[in-house]
Amino acid sequence: MLNSKRLVFVLFSISLLLVFANIFTKEEKSGNVPDEETETSGFVIDSIFTSTLNEFSIKGERIKKRKSPYKNMDSLQYSYTITLPSDLPIVSVLYYLKQNFDDQKIELFCREKKLNADSEIEIKSGNNIKLFAEIIINKNEFREFGNFSIYLTGVEKLETSERNILLKNSDPYSFILSPTQKSADITKEITESNKNFILLLTDAKVDDNFQLKTDFSNQRLLISIKNIVANFRKNPNILIDINSDLYNSISYIYIEKEFRKRGFKILPINSFVRIDQMTDEESISIFKQRIDNFGKTGSEVFILRSESYTNLNKTIFEFKKRGVKYTLPIN
Repeated sequence: MLNSKRLVFVLFSISLLLVFANIFTKEEKSGNVPDEETETSGFVIDSIFTSTLNEFSIKGERIKKRKSPYKNMDSLQYSYTITLPSDLPIVSVLYYLKQNFDDQKIELFCREKKLNADSEIEIKSGNNIKLFAEIIINKNEFREFGNFSIYLTGVEKLETSERNILLKNSDPYSFILSPTQKSADITKEITESNKNFILLLTDAKVDDNFQLKTDFSNQRLLISIKNIVANFRKNPNILIDINSDLYNSISYIYIEKEFRKRGFKILPINSFVRIDQMTDEESISIFKQRIDNFGKTGSEVFILRSESYTNLNKTIFEFKKRGVKYTLPIN
């Protein structure tokens, strides 16, 4: 009986030893075998880093790649010296680096060597330094890729909620208004939102008190001119299509003179790129084509429907990142 109890005890002890041995072996294996998913390769990090710089038109001579000066860091094959122009804050680059690395297992560090000036970027993965870059700010260099401006049409036709979104947006577009009472009623909203507008004269029928028809007498034209001046005096500039019947009529000489007497200047709209009569896909395509063809001094003014502006936002943002300037149009 005693031998039987002793045998059970021995077998139970052996079982426990085997269980502990198995646990220990698993832990040892998990500790020694690296998990590939916890580390991002240097190749992937290098690719994301340079593609992010390219989004800001930082390429070519602005990027110097050399073998790592740190001999004891096997995972760091190369280091960079990046020269940024003075119009590109390093915080903008860091923001998009973090965004582009969002799905990668990395740690990104930035150290300022000088306040608002030269810095160092270090990217780690799996406790290894994978990329090192010295950032130098050239205060005498600016990105020159031209500029563009945008006028939005039809804002007076939008629902109040949609119009408020555009009025609160800080982008420097201006609104083109037609001479109607509805347009006159929102001029205060526009100016109080620190936005600008400009009036467009066309052959289209508008409210009678603002109508300028080619067969009107000078006396009748003057009534409409005075009404327009009284309701839209916050911006003394007016646009007109030089191909319109109004512009090419005998009456236009009188109309232009009376507006000029009241401090209003009439400007041709025909030099602007009109994409307001196109589908959203077509307008985005033309917008891209025209700006892609910019030189250092390229400049373009686009006219776009108000309801289409949101769909153009991503494209506008890409060009701004590249250094193309988004400026306020002449008002």
